[in-house]
Amino acid sequence: MASVRDFNSACIENCLRRSFLCFSLLFLLLTFTATTSAAENMVSKKQIKKEAVNIPTGHKHQRLKYKTNFQTPVADINQFIIYGQSLSTGQQTAPAISVSNYAGNLMLGEQVWSNYTNNLDSPDLIFNPLVAKPLKTFRKTNDDILGDVSVNSISQLSCEPPVIGFTNVVKYYFDQYSPDFPETRFAATSCGEGGRSIELLSKSCPNNEGKLYNHYLKMIDKAGEAAFRMNKSLNCSAILWMQGEYNYTKALNQGWEPNTPATNDKEAYKRYLSRLVSDMTGDVMKAYHQLKAPLFITYQCGAQYTRDYSVSVGMAQLEAANSDPRVVLAAPVYPVSDRGGHLCPNGSRWFGEMMAKAYIKTVLKGEKWKPLQPEKIKKGKNFIDIDFCVPEPPLRLDTLTLEKADNYGFEVRDNGQVKSLKSVSSLSGKRIRLAFIADLSAGNIEVTYAGPATKGNGNLCDSDDFQSFAFYQDLIAQGTTEAEKTRFKPKYEPRDKSGKIIYNQHYPMQNFCCAFYYLIPQNQKSIRCIP
Repeated sequence: MASVRDFNSACIENCLRRSFLCFSLLFLLLTFTATTSAAENMVSKKQIKKEAVNIPTGHKHQRLKYKTNFQTPVADINQFIIYGQSLSTGQQTAPAISVSNYAGNLMLGEQVWSNYTNNLDSPDLIFNPLVAKPLKTFRKTNDDILGDVSVNSISQLSCEPPVIGFTNVVKYYFDQYSPDFPETRFAATSCGEGGRSIELLSKSCPNNEGKLYNHYLKMIDKAGEAAFRMNKSLNCSAILWMQGEYNYTKALNQGWEPNTPATNDKEAYKRYLSRLVSDMTGDVMKAYHQLKAPLFITYQCGAQYTRDYSVSVGMAQLEAANSDPRVVLAAPVYPVSDRGGHLCPNGSRWFGEMMAKAYIKTVLKGEKWKPLQPEKIKKGKNFIDIDFCVPEPPLRLDTLTLEKADNYGFEVRDNGQVKSLKSVSSLSGKRIRLAFIADLSAGNIEVTYAGPATKGNGNLCDSDDFQSFAFYQDLIAQGTTEAEKTRFKPKYEPRDKSGKIIYNQHYPMQNFCCAFYYLIPQNQKSIRCIP
């Protein structure tokens, strides 16, 4: 059967022929008319599409050339793939809220999930309009869910995976500032599996014979066939990774070898992640015959799943993004609305947009992206100053987007003992001071933010005014009592400055600080945190 590789190869050959013809005509025009305006008018829309995309600078429209080493969205269909465990699949996100298709966005087959009864083996498999809806295995429509009072916020129904919000906001920004190319399509695909370690999700894992990863391989193969069937070129521009919970908990029999637990060792997790990045990007590049790798975007696992004071898995993801040029860390997951571990539909869509912001800045704008995190930690007599890498200064402490955490998420240990904090204050747009009741010793000083003491939460963020595509939705269901009507609402919902819940307002898109752990060794005054 013909594949997307054949089609993409044909596209490349045709482009080369057209380019040769364009250069020939350009040479003739320059020779006989000696005018630059004629030469400029020979540039085709297809060439522009490969070279530039309009991106806003403030309130101005400015054409910028792609300045990135990653695959840009220049195919007919540009796919975004999300992989990981339950947060990647949108488990416990009933009801669906992105129920209308936006601007021709697509999904492979009958649902956004490529697994879970999505018939990839159908000879008629194509890309269809992208909408959020309950997973087929539940045999319920969204209207059924809203009307059935037995279905509530603790029901484990998958409806709204983050990749839908991701895809819609990317399409919005692409169309807003690239009006010449409305035919460009983006496709969302989820192929993760809930409750799995990074080992079990890896290629050729001997513990499960690589079965979970093999589905990813099947999906990209079938996606290529579907694109060819539709006479469309296809590439993958980003892979999203949301996993780590089952490594924090050291899940039994989920290690690399049978009958071993999943690792929660920071260095081991980084090695597995590096291998996974190589495998996933390499396999999709080969399948789709693309020359550049997709951007690999990880989140930072945490919140209620944070288990150890050293924040091992979260630090592994942060350090991997800081050291591996193929990877960016979009944001920590703790600020968005959740249901005690899993995200609610607003939280899932909101976080998808947070991940998309990293893609827009990295791939479309060609900027270097790093999340909010410490750059340098310095110890004084009775205080600690932390200088931060701040995407959009100034720093601030936000107790409206999420509830106030103890000491705003900070905890310090002096020679192994918790140190009583007197205050947490901002000294400048990029510096936070932690002041203590008593002097610090000359011993080991450990600084943690969003660790287990605050259930993985904190309140430190920047002042980014990036505008979301979607709005925070009031989750009102059918019912006769107030409890039945509000059964889908999370425990806490973000407020605006007036104290009102942000219904029908844009999602807050400021960057919250990554969870972190750093040690200032005995008799040392300061450390640098970013290599």
